[in-house]
Amino acid sequence: MLITSVKDETYLLARLNSLDMLPEQNEFELSNGEKSPFFEADEEGNIILNYFNLSGGHYSWKKSGAKYPKRFQRVRLRRPKDDQKYSQPKGSPQFPFFTPGIIDCYKESKPIKTLFIVEGEFKAFKGWLCGLTIIGIPSIHGFYSHEQKGKLHEDIESLIVHCKVRQVVFLADADILSTHWTPGKDLSKRANSFYSAIKNFRESLELLLTNPLELIVFSHILPKYDNENAKGLDDLLSTYTSVRDKIISDLNKLHLASDYFKGFILNDVNTDLKKIFKYLGLNSPGEFFETYKSGIGDQEFIFRGRTFKQDSEKHSLEEIQSEIPYIRVGVKFYKKIYTPQADGKTLLNLKEWTRSCIEMDHGKEYVKQVERYEDWCYVPNHIQYQQSINGFYNRYYAISHLPEPGKCEKSLEFIRHIFGEHYEKGLDYIQLLYIKPTQILPVLCLVSEERNTGKTTFLNWLTAIFGRNATINRNEDFESQFNSGWAGKLIIAVDETFIDRKKIYERIKSLSTGKTMKVEAKGQDSVDAEFFGKVILCSNNEDSFIPVDSNEIRFWVRKVIPFESEDPHLLSKSLIPEIPAFLQYLLERQLTTSHQTRMWFSHSDIQTEALSLIVQRNKSYLEKELTEQITEALIDWDLEEVKFTLTDLSTILNQSGIREPHFKIKDLLTRKWKLEFKNSTYTKWVHLENGERNSYTVKGKHYTFSRTLFGLPPRGLDNQIQIQKCG
Repeated sequence: MLITSVKDETYLLARLNSLDMLPEQNEFELSNGEKSPFFEADEEGNIILNYFNLSGGHYSWKKSGAKYPKRFQRVRLRRPKDDQKYSQPKGSPQFPFFTPGIIDCYKESKPIKTLFIVEGEFKAFKGWLCGLTIIGIPSIHGFYSHEQKGKLHEDIESLIVHCKVRQVVFLADADILSTHWTPGKDLSKRANSFYSAIKNFRESLELLLTNPLELIVFSHILPKYDNENAKGLDDLLSTYTSVRDKIISDLNKLHLASDYFKGFILNDVNTDLKKIFKYLGLNSPGEFFETYKSGIGDQEFIFRGRTFKQDSEKHSLEEIQSEIPYIRVGVKFYKKIYTPQADGKTLLNLKEWTRSCIEMDHGKEYVKQVERYEDWCYVPNHIQYQQSINGFYNRYYAISHLPEPGKCEKSLEFIRHIFGEHYEKGLDYIQLLYIKPTQILPVLCLVSEERNTGKTTFLNWLTAIFGRNATINRNEDFESQFNSGWAGKLIIAVDETFIDRKKIYERIKSLSTGKTMKVEAKGQDSVDAEFFGKVILCSNNEDSFIPVDSNEIRFWVRKVIPFESEDPHLLSKSLIPEIPAFLQYLLERQLTTSHQTRMWFSHSDIQTEALSLIVQRNKSYLEKELTEQITEALIDWDLEEVKFTLTDLSTILNQSGIREPHFKIKDLLTRKWKLEFKNSTYTKWVHLENGERNSYTVKGKHYTFSRTLFGLPPRGLDNQIQIQKCG
């Protein structure tokens, strides 16, 4: 086919020639029999990229407000504008770029063993010319559906299902581990963008894994080829023509490739993605520097909003404080003040400052350099922390400890001591605090009447890990209407807890499952804000520190035993020094529990004897007595269930010297035990004077009490299993 005559085909012909492409290979026969090129030139010498769908027609889109749809095309600019090499109509969606071989496979329902997905139309076309079943996407995030956020593009999904694709490979360029240092530029953003693309790509394929997909892989060209002008797949295949077959063979080894590519399996959405995160150097500023030091050199660099510089003498990274210590939030100015602490460290505080003072100290022009923010926000993230988010100043603090490889045996021993038989679940709890800070979790309660148990040390350790995102409150703080001091905290702990007021108990219950709350500060209007705090209570009162009722599922109560010997330096000399290694352990560890309830853990996961003891202690005298009398009747008469009217129960209580009105008994049965009466005949059991039992049928409004209601074992096992009271 002859390419359509245009004013300047120079750039087009040069690109097609670099692909070793014959004119007829640029020609595509549409489903209506007409022919159209994949690549053509416009009047300015740019290259028009035509997109064809799986049915063999042009992709089209309709601009908002337009009457008719138009053909979708992208343009490769002959003369890029700054960093912009490609353009497409404003408001147009992204489509996958299907190569001829892919469209043929789809039309013929031909199975595809391995589908490669690469950023860029020319790379995809060169891959097809070399025998790959490959598609292109317009950007590393270009695999999404434009109709539903986070969903795989419906045509890519259709291709995978229709052609029974078994393996999918997301292929990146050789420069994935390179960075270009620029003053004031946060270098981690590029690596974060790659990680987000890989993570989102993997998650978008979740529903296709195992049916039909068997393997999901991320691969990239080895970085050394970036220095040899072979950054992309098209460059690599065009530059090394003599070993082209070896390149294709190595690529087809997927995650086992080693000569020209490096690959990673992505089947496990947790473990495999953590490896990618680490590989991209995103775990810590130290790992980031080691990964990208060839591009950073001895310059200061920004990592997640914080500035670092490698100290060549100490061979360690030093954090550099911002030169301009002011910010403006809304219409108010604040100064970053580093207050000295007793331990020699400093504490960052934002103190309101006046514009006139700033101008007096630094001059009027200085104010123009102050960073400006729309308002405050609270966005917790310990792994990809951002100080500035969409023009808002994040008041959630970056934690000072960053993950580093090392040993954390003392930390794991301490967790085993605190959580006992719930050791793995305790690790899950702390891991969720770190990697999923917005996840709702149960109220953790550590109780013990004995000293030297480590309850307070546990709170201080969490405070050391999460810094100013943790706070230790007093009971009365939950009653106060002013909550701005703790509303944006991850951990809200109370030491030496004793809650005897129903109002505080209900407030804690509400906080444990709430996602929003009204934040109030003195002299300011209340505002609605997202709430992600986790409440932790410690108490010396094992059975009465909080009025938990029998139906409660939000409390995880653990009785902590004392240490065999006291170690006053456990926190300072063992736990705190291990925090970086412990955080690295949490990043690499796999959770042992799955998301089963809104509070993550199931009720059975966190059920303990300590909780049962509190529930039993918080029963009313009436509930305790009725529980005792009814369970004795079930056991003495060897019944699976027994029926009583309110009058029957009142008579039983009277025989024990207890007088309670019917409405109180009824309230207990219906509100707390969730029983309903039946107005019908029932079997009534009585003890005769000679000690024997007898039964007869009567009619009345009766309630049925089963063994399961009181946690009793089945009939015949009463002597083998300890009786558990109604809980």
